[in-house]
Amino acid sequence: GAHHVRSSRSSSGDATGASALLIADAGGQPCPGSGTGWKCLGTLTDKGEVLDGKVCKVSCNGTNSTPKVKEEVCKNGDYNTTPTCSGTTCARPVSLVLAAAFWCLAANILTDM
Repeated sequence: GAHHVRSSRSSSGDATGASALLIADAGGQPCPGSGTGWKCLGTLTDKGEVLDGKVCKVSCNGTNSTPKVKEEVCKNGDYNTTPTCSGTTCARPVSLVLAAAFWCLAANILTDM
């Protein structure tokens, strides 16, 4: 009897496994592919979204800004942490330029600790 059990494992078992994975993928909500001051590099959907389970390589729009977390994984419509860029505030034209510069310096010192 034991021999029959082993022979019943055919290649069709692999096929159903693969399609089940696809269905599970489709169930998750996509994540936004861009936000305030940042965007994702890599594979985006036609709508510019990151699929559930895929990685968003965070890219900052500001020249001097860097992402706090370089890679975010999309989990059913949400990232582990919302992608943020440090230094984006410095790129905005502010009337109180000096105050903004000091604020940026203070913020950078804080984030580096």
